[in-house]
Amino acid sequence: MLPSEQFEVAIYRWIKAAGTARSVNVVDFYNMPGANGEYALVVERLKDLHAHGYGALSKIVGNRSIPFNEFITTRHENDFFGGGFVLGIAPGGRKFFEALEARHEEEERR
Repeated sequence: MLPSEQFEVAIYRWIKAAGTARSVNVVDFYNMPGANGEYALVVERLKDLHAHGYGALSKIVGNRSIPFNEFITTRHENDFFGGGFVLGIAPGGRKFFEALEARHEEEERR
């Protein structure tokens, strides 16, 4: 399994332990397998999961949840990842993550 896939499995398990979404910060991901404590790598994986419809990124501003794509139309991406945000498992991502986790478990058994 690729390091990025190991990281994605770790993200899924961490979110799943809290339900379907979790309030997070980039540094929360630094010690996960495959992340290597690298800000750029964490942001890359989160953006990729979001872009493919597997993860849902949003930012709470006041009493409103603003989706990632809407937020970055008026503000810089660094403003989004610079503080806390919400990462959820998107409806279209559940099958992806479950298949990835099953493959990870199978590889661990070998």
